[in-house]
Amino acid sequence: MEAYNGKYKMVSADNKIALFKSWYYGALDDATLEKMASPANEISINLKADDKKQTLAVHMACSLLPELDGGLEYTLGQETTLPAPWNCKSVINKTGDNTYVETVTYDDGTVFTHASTNTGHSSTTVTSGKDGYIGKVYLEKVAPCVTGFYVMEKSENLEKMMAEDSGMSLADATKLCSSLALRITKCGDYYTMTDYLGSSSKSLTYKLGEEFAVKDEQLG
Repeated sequence: MEAYNGKYKMVSADNKIALFKSWYYGALDDATLEKMASPANEISINLKADDKKQTLAVHMACSLLPELDGGLEYTLGQETTLPAPWNCKSVINKTGDNTYVETVTYDDGTVFTHASTNTGHSSTTVTSGKDGYIGKVYLEKVAPCVTGFYVMEKSENLEKMMAEDSGMSLADATKLCSSLALRITKCGDYYTMTDYLGSSSKSLTYKLGEEFAVKDEQLG
């Protein structure tokens, strides 16, 4: 979970009013819900996880409704009683490598589920109730870290696309696509990107916001 630590900004959401009604079940009046759903209301969420303790701290802030700003702490797999304005019981379970489901239960028996998928750069949460789908929210990480080592796990027609774009033969493109990886490092304001194509590799260094030339004998 620690890979997901950081600040996220809500970029989009559908069925906002219904979505926020489920988030604050019975706690907000219509005027507050409208303000919550306003495009002018910037919603941000800070996540801080501890893999060793299996804990997750979540803090949400609303630019137009600072009175709703607040933090919650969870331990995976353990039921947590959430204070006002939520006033419910919640449990978060890990359901996959990067997926989690929060189940919240209210005193009147109402249950909502929030299923989240995290990439390290973004998070998508789908909320459902007894009648099914309610809404979905998409958040992007603020200033995400792009450095690291990435390995291609699967592709579709990549060899054909590479052959058509570069003019190389399909056989040569297939060799390059047999093993693809990418390493990105940062030194000061400059990034270095190293592509590993088949049995070869190439690197280029660039600065964000500045145009740079690329000369590639293989890909053109």
